[in-house]
Amino acid sequence: ERRYLEKGHLSVDHVALVLVGVLLSALTTEKIGIHAIFGAFVFGAVMPKGSGMARELTEKIEDFTVVVLLPVFFAVTGLRTNLFALNNVSLLGWLLLILATATAGKFVGTGLAARLTGSSRKDAVIIGALMNTRGLTELVILSIGLSLGVLSDRTFAMMVIMALATTVMAAPIVNRLVSRDDLVADLIGAGHEATRPSARVLVAIGNPLNAPHLVDAAVRMTGGRRPAELLLVRLIPTPRAPEFHTGLLEVESQVAAAVDSMRPLVEQAAAAGVLARPISFLSDHVGPDLARIAADQHCDAILLGWHRASLARHVVQALVLRTFELSPCDVAVLVDREGRGIPTGTDRPVVVVLTDPTGEPSATRLGVDLAASLSAPLRLVGNVDGRINRPGPAASEALAHRADELRRESGLWVVPVYADGDGAALALSELAGASVAVVPVGPDWATTRDFGRPTEALAEAASCPLLVVRPAPAARPPSAGGAAHHGARPATV
Repeated sequence: ERRYLEKGHLSVDHVALVLVGVLLSALTTEKIGIHAIFGAFVFGAVMPKGSGMARELTEKIEDFTVVVLLPVFFAVTGLRTNLFALNNVSLLGWLLLILATATAGKFVGTGLAARLTGSSRKDAVIIGALMNTRGLTELVILSIGLSLGVLSDRTFAMMVIMALATTVMAAPIVNRLVSRDDLVADLIGAGHEATRPSARVLVAIGNPLNAPHLVDAAVRMTGGRRPAELLLVRLIPTPRAPEFHTGLLEVESQVAAAVDSMRPLVEQAAAAGVLARPISFLSDHVGPDLARIAADQHCDAILLGWHRASLARHVVQALVLRTFELSPCDVAVLVDREGRGIPTGTDRPVVVVLTDPTGEPSATRLGVDLAASLSAPLRLVGNVDGRINRPGPAASEALAHRADELRRESGLWVVPVYADGDGAALALSELAGASVAVVPVGPDWATTRDFGRPTEALAEAASCPLLVVRPAPAARPPSAGGAAHHGARPATV
């Protein structure tokens, strides 16, 4: 271990030394009358667990072990198992007795001990089911017993069946008692909070380069509401490679590294007076899991990040669009072509481009929060539908009335900007001088499989950071046990 730390990597000499140590340990136990497998086992037991050396060594030898040695061992064990030796009813009775005894010894014994030491009934059953598995180790011991003549062919066959049966039964029992939703709820601490913060935003952390900008944008989205909380969620896609792994050390190290990488982001949020909670776990379906966390934690919004102005369609379909479809709250996507985040300390306004009446409430509320956080004026740009021009005077008066309402409610300087002609061109000119812009998705986003029109075109051409907002569903059932403001009103930022 010391030499490994000095070099910083596992060399060929280190691998050779470990393999020689395994063989010498096996030879030693063989010479003193104990099977060689126990010597190799003892040598492996003294290896440092969870270290970088152990992980690199596992990566180097695991593929060969799994692809070559393990199949050979199972094939040999299967060929040595003579099921035809169980040729009468009495032997089947003995087999059932062995199964019952083995299960009672480990399943019932371990579960009862767990129950007596304070575990819940469900946890006790889970512990018993997991401890009841025999797996590979049992087959190794049985093979040794058969080789030494301790076990007959009939006893060996019955013990092999017992080992396989007790191993196979564990997964269905555990999966029946513990759903993945329960595991995710335990990880994120759902339902254990005494009071809900005034604002809670889920920040999906992906690209580490734009993570600080995402956290800053999420802090701005909370406005001046305190206490506020950010859920920094980094979901690690489950590996799709065909390799098999013998343990969870690599998974645990990935999750631990993900949580550690978010510590600076937690400190960044704390410096702004906002509590941040890092969450990380493996996920086969990132979009649905983000929506599930947002629902369980009663989030006001989900914030996704993208560092280019153009979103590839396969990316939208894989994550953003799926989150749009499933999330019970507002979803905002930070499109930042320059990769500089939302600028501060400038007198540039926050611009809200109203492209669709459905998304107008969410977009304007988000714009108000951003403007309040940045101490910047707010500009409402209307008549940007990209297709038709609505009647000028009535729509212009409605926009001015809406600006007056926001001015009275927020105390901000709100300026309505209405286009009688080309609304998209006016919006682009306003975006050129903005610190950040808010644009709701187009009404056809679900059919076009992107941001919809004209939002997609604005995201392509905007020179300032752009928050594309998909508003929360219009109808949402009340949250059980939630606060008064968790009712049927859709949660918004």
